[in-house]
Formats: sequence, structure tokens, C-alpha cells
Amino acid sequence: MKFLLKVSYNQLDSTDSLPKFSSYAKAHGWKLLVLCSVLIYGSHSVLLNLCKDETGVIPFNSAAVVLLTELTKLMLSLALLIPELLAQRRAGIRESDRMLPVRDSWVFALPALFYAVNNNLVVCIQHYMDPASFEVLSKIKIAITAILYRVVLKNQLSTKQWLAIAVLFIGSMCNSFGAIASRQSLRASPSEVYITLSGLLMLLAYCTISGMAGIYTEYILKKQKQVSLSQQNAYIYMYGIAFNFIGYIMTTSSDQNVGFFHGFNQWTLVVILTQAVNGLIQAFLMKHGNSIIRLFIIATAMLVATVLSVLVFSLQLNSFFYTAFISMAFALWLYHG
Repeated sequence: MKFLLKVSYNQLDSTDSLPKFSSYAKAHGWKLLVLCSVLIYGSHSVLLNLCKDETGVIPFNSAAVVLLTELTKLMLSLALLIPELLAQRRAGIRESDRMLPVRDSWVFALPALFYAVNNNLVVCIQHYMDPASFEVLSKIKIAITAILYRVVLKNQLSTKQWLAIAVLFIGSMCNSFGAIASRQSLRASPSEVYITLSGLLMLLAYCTISGMAGIYTEYILKKQKQVSLSQQNAYIYMYGIAFNFIGYIMTTSSDQNVGFFHGFNQWTLVVILTQAVNGLIQAFLMKHGNSIIRLFIIATAMLVATVLSVLVFSLQLNSFFYTAFISMAFALWLYHG
């Protein structure tokens, strides 16, 4: 983790588009954002399990939660954007110099569409393969994102960095295998493993879209250096609300006599708020860092999720977890060393 924080801070120093923070604020502010993102990612699966009812089922409509998360992101972005606009007006800065016209906001529709499609695709995949297979195979997105980072953004990666990403991929797979083994040890009999061709094709699409969403978002956020990140976020989330509302309508049957907030509890609200905050953090990290840092954050968060599962659900650690921990620590050292 310390290697991740160190390299991220160095990249923050070299980014011309950043505000003029003090050295202390930059160092500790960046570290805090990275740490918060790791903790939020790592706690997400635990929070979802806490949302389950007495029958062990998540009772709410996932599309409704995603829609509310996007709405919360938009509200937070506007809350940050309005003071920025007022400060610019007091400083005599013309809005045309810092604001992106609405007519040019269409470039933010594509990442919003990517995220909306994937939010619904991940649900559909569960019908065509078992959750254990999805948990393992979905780590392919680490390799796909790295390849797209090189091909699309034309960013060079050294041999050591490619090796680090490969080790990260292996460590992530080990952590997934460990989680599966721990869950199956608690059952009377292991669940059936099955993968259909449709499920495999959908999973490849999911991983590719996930990689493209991150890479394209990084590209447009960095390309428009003069535009406020809060405004860029607001445009993405406006389109996200529109796309996810369509998704909500499509996934809600007309004969379902349940309300929009059906199945919500206090943990559902925590999920919405934490995911909204993490969305803003990830946007900042991609604008002033890169998508590879995001991969390391997600991978590190898997270990956090495992530890939290031990504390909350008495999950038993096994050799897979320790192998994953060593692999990811080595990958961080190798990439940032």
C-alpha cells in the first residue's frame, strides 16, 4: 500500500492541471483519497451482504440503487461546482474560459453508457454462470485494462510494470479462489460450477466495457484540463441518470406491486452514499493519476474485503489469501519500485 501511495503522490506533483496545494496537503490529501477508495471498494460486498433480509436475499431492486447512486453523485458534484463558479465570478474569470458548453457535453455520454450497460450486464451474467466462476473470470478486466491503457492512450509500460500487472492478476485470482473455498467449506455441499458460452461471451464484453470505460473516462478528463472536474462529473452523472432510468424501467415488471424504495434499509443508504463518494474519488484519481492506479486500488480492496469478511462473518482465512497478499505486495513493489 505504501508504494501505491508514494507513486500516486509523485504523479500528483507532476500534474500541471492540479490546484496549488501545499506540499503537506498534497501528500496527505492524496494518501487519504487512496485509502478511502480502498476501504470503500473493500467494504462494498460486506455491505451488500448486510443488506440481505432474513431469507438471505437482497430485497431491493439493484437498478433503483444504481439510479439513486448516480443521483447522489450528481448532487455532490453540483455542491462542489457551485462554490467554484462563485469564486471564479468574484475573481473576474469568464465562465467561457473554464466552463464546457452543454452542447459539447455529449462526449461524457459514452462513459455514462458504458457504466450503465455494465451495471445491468453484471446482473444478466449471473443467469449464465455460477457466481464463483464469475468472481474468478471477471479478473480478466485487469489484463484488458492494462492492454487498452497501452494501445488506446499510447502510454508506455516497462517490462517490470507489465510483470507487476501479471502478478497482480495472479494475486487477484488467488484471492477469488480463497474466497470461494472459504464459502464452500461453510456449506453442506459445494455449489454447482457451470459456464455457458453465452455467459462467457457476456463476461468478455463486461470486462472489455469495464476497461474501455476507465480508459475513455481518463482520456476525456485529462484532455479538458481547463474544465473543472466537478463540471465534468456533473455531465457524466446527468447522462448516467438518464441511461440508468431507462435501465430501471426495463428491469421493472409492470405486474410488480412494489415501490421504488422496496427493500431499502439503513445499510442500503450506506451503500448508496459510499459508492457515490467513491465515484468522485475515482474521477479525481483518474484525472490526476491513471487507470493503472485504479487497478491496484481495486486489487488491494479485495484483501480488505476478505479481512472484513473474517471480522463480520467469521470467514476462515486460507493459503490462497496469504498467497494473494504476498503477490499483491510484490506487484506493488515491482510496479512502483
